[in-house]
Amino acid sequence: MNAGFEDCRILFELFLKTSHQKQFTSDIIESFSSIRYNDAAAICDLAMYNYIEMRSNVIDPRYIIRKRVEGILHKWFPSRFIPLYTMVSFSNIPYSEVIQKWNRQTKWIQRAGAFVVGATFIASLALSFKFLSSKFALRRICYVVGRGIVIVTKSSAE
Repeated sequence: MNAGFEDCRILFELFLKTSHQKQFTSDIIESFSSIRYNDAAAICDLAMYNYIEMRSNVIDPRYIIRKRVEGILHKWFPSRFIPLYTMVSFSNIPYSEVIQKWNRQTKWIQRAGAFVVGATFIASLALSFKFLSSKFALRRICYVVGRGIVIVTKSSAE
């Protein structure tokens, strides 16, 4: 429906722009078709993505996390980061630009996610090495005795 309203707005602007030139309607329609071609292809791509998203992505935990991250980023940086649904439904951004912006935002979210995972991994390695090398670290030795496990705790400081 938004695409239809946008088509009407652009067609009306073309009529207003050329009303003083006595331009034929067929010329206006041709220029409208050339102007809207990229956006028409983009709205088809967006519709297909929406179908795939609703079909299978909404139950994926990564999708849910991504949507939450998008919401937080939009709240913190409303002019810099706009979720796809918001760009399509509540803005006048042409659909071809929406896809370009969304692809850039997706790339940055993936990079930031990779950075967070990498930093978490490195920090956990550093903490585990620090803990294991500490002279007050406890060493646990497990012995299997019959059916149970006996845990003998021995401090390395002893």
